[in-house]
Amino acid sequence: MRLSEYQERAAGTAGGEHRRERAILGFYGELFEAQGLAGPQLVDELGDRAWYLAEICTTHGLQLEEVAGCTIQSMGRHWLAESRKKYLRGDYEEPEYIERVFVGVASEWARLQRECWAARVTLSFVLERNIAKLADRQRRGVIRGDGGER
Repeated sequence: MRLSEYQERAAGTAGGEHRRERAILGFYGELFEAQGLAGPQLVDELGDRAWYLAEICTTHGLQLEEVAGCTIQSMGRHWLAESRKKYLRGDYEEPEYIERVFVGVASEWARLQRECWAARVTLSFVLERNIAKLADRQRRGVIRGDGGER
């Protein structure tokens, strides 16, 4: 699956108010969910993280395919919260903030790819499984709510 297709299909499962904030907060909620997991549960958590990164790109006007193609040095895990906070208080203008988001997502995407490799699954498999899971939830009317097994 091409990353542009994944981003488009992932965006089709989002919506509502405050998308940018929900994407950021959701990403942080997912950061450590995969620790200690294996098999299908791990793949699902990696897919959730991919979804939030795609949604961050979408809500910030970035193309995941372009972001993922960059080789970026790994950043600390609080890059997005710090960038958002500083943007909201006026330390950054919009272009600088978007550039920081670009670099941060690129760093996290590279981390996600390494975790897929370590789990011996392809990124494509993770993305396809994530879209299938979300499509199933949409069909059943349970896209929103709590719990991975909804």
